[in-house]
Amino acid sequence: MFVLATVSVTFTATIDTFPPRAGSGARAPTTPTLGLTVLVVPDGFSLKARGGNVAPGCNDTGPGVAIPTKNNDYDYDALKACATKLKGAAAEFKDEMGVTISANPSIPYQIVIARWTPFARTKQGDDLFPEVSFGIAR
Repeated sequence: MFVLATVSVTFTATIDTFPPRAGSGARAPTTPTLGLTVLVVPDGFSLKARGGNVAPGCNDTGPGVAIPTKNNDYDYDALKACATKLKGAAAEFKDEMGVTISANPSIPYQIVIARWTPFARTKQGDDLFPEVSFGIAR
């Protein structure tokens, strides 16, 4: 009876991710890839793609936060629109499956984890970026 009274129950949640495989002998892709990376910062979302840093407004390359916060909240709709635009920028990117999401250490957990699912799907039900990897900001 004492053992049953002192046992603590822990509930966990799992998220399927696809970590890189060490020593897989992967070769460089033969076609250009988008290589989209989303960095969550206190001011919004900073994006990096094949051409470099995505400029504010998601219209060009350049310095700055691509998707700034709106009314002190992260603008997930603008992030999804920008990712859709970047994926459609070239025919080579249409089959791109992966995105890397990273965050500054001060960003709350729910911003990084719980909110990425709408980003993975489009309104038509198609997968936008079904293979999400989580990176570590340095």
